[in-house]
Amino acid sequence: MNDLVVFLASRLQGYFPLLFRIVAHPRTNILTLAQRPSAVKDGMAFFGISLAIGIALQASFLMEKNDFVVAAGILSLYKLIETILAAFALALIFRLLRGVSHFEPILAATLYVTAPLYVPIVILKLLTLGVLRDFDRALADEWRMTHDLSSGTVEAMWAIDAGSAAAVTVILLGQAVMIITWLIICWSVFSRLNGFGRWRSVIGFCLGGMAFWGLGELGFLILDGLFPDGIGGAL
Repeated sequence: MNDLVVFLASRLQGYFPLLFRIVAHPRTNILTLAQRPSAVKDGMAFFGISLAIGIALQASFLMEKNDFVVAAGILSLYKLIETILAAFALALIFRLLRGVSHFEPILAATLYVTAPLYVPIVILKLLTLGVLRDFDRALADEWRMTHDLSSGTVEAMWAIDAGSAAAVTVILLGQAVMIITWLIICWSVFSRLNGFGRWRSVIGFCLGGMAFWGLGELGFLILDGLFPDGIGGAL
């Protein structure tokens, strides 16, 4: 564990410049990074730092019913395994579509594509939680655990406090648009790694989206099993 902390700390100085480069030009920079000899090791470091920042922002959630260090460690390990499984699912899809890439570049690209999303998603969740707490603390606590707002609840919010309802709607829609737009932009990396044309790329994107959705839904069930007392709604 100490070696892992030292390794991540050594990469922290270059994290934000690399993050800026990836966000500014994801297609070219992720493609280049994914094809380096040390692509998986470097991708793991980048992904690990993103996880550490996101989990630190949710420390108060994790500490409610668990030891923070243990909970953070288990959550980090699970997120890493989930990402590796997603890369494996993508590799199978690309193999079915006769892609030419090996698993390592696909895994590295998956790490670089998903890592920049984690912290913004956590921040948007905290913003949503703040708006909901100003409206109704009980509703905010319920949403923090379930990440779900029923249509009836949203309609009631619009009737009682249109400002809060509008803010929550804008944040949640903005998050959805951010995720979908980022994945569409970055999908060309996987297409170019596998030598796909337009139609194979579109088919791969649809199948990959279904795989990501399935793994995400499965992930909530696994986290419930790992933390019987809950993790305070942490992502």
